[in-house]
Amino acid sequence: MESPRQLVSVVAVLALLLVVAYLLRRHTGGAGAFRLGPRKTRTVEVIERVALTPQHSLHVVKVAGEILLLSASPGGVRVIRNVEAAGRGPA
Repeated sequence: MESPRQLVSVVAVLALLLVVAYLLRRHTGGAGAFRLGPRKTRTVEVIERVALTPQHSLHVVKVAGEILLLSASPGGVRVIRNVEAAGRGPA
């Protein structure tokens, strides 16, 4: 006779977990590893990266529709040029 009681307990715990997951998802705006549905479009996209030395590299990134050439080094990141403004946009 204890098996129906255990089944009800398991179902209750699972229902509680689903309610907590729903509330957490709603509170955090749906972000996280368990998000279902379409993903947001990224505002920053790395197009290409070239390592010059172990600590220096060039990056071509797209940010808010603009394509930028960046240099990265231990001293920081610097914008070298706006590739589209220079007339060298992608083909």
